[in-house]
Amino acid sequence: MPIVASFEDGALVLRVPFRLEFWDSNAITPDDAHLLPRETEVFNLLRRGAANKEIARQLGIEVRTVKFHVANLLEKLGCETRAEVIYKYGHRWGS
Repeated sequence: MPIVASFEDGALVLRVPFRLEFWDSNAITPDDAHLLPRETEVFNLLRRGAANKEIARQLGIEVRTVKFHVANLLEKLGCETRAEVIYKYGHRWGS
């Protein structure tokens, strides 16, 4: 996609295509982390930025159960925060 320039309300506006891709060469794959089936479901929602309540609603489980799975995921994936999971895995391993 090329850079597009236009005038809007007397100002020059440049639209620049921007693609940001995260890659952490030290990140293990979810397969290597040996995630359980439910952990994989939580992982797929978590890496897209879903909150605990949303994950619980979509999976039909309690929020405290989601918190338990998230804690296990953080440990297995070697992450300290949810944000780190999103950073390392948000754009990889599926849609």
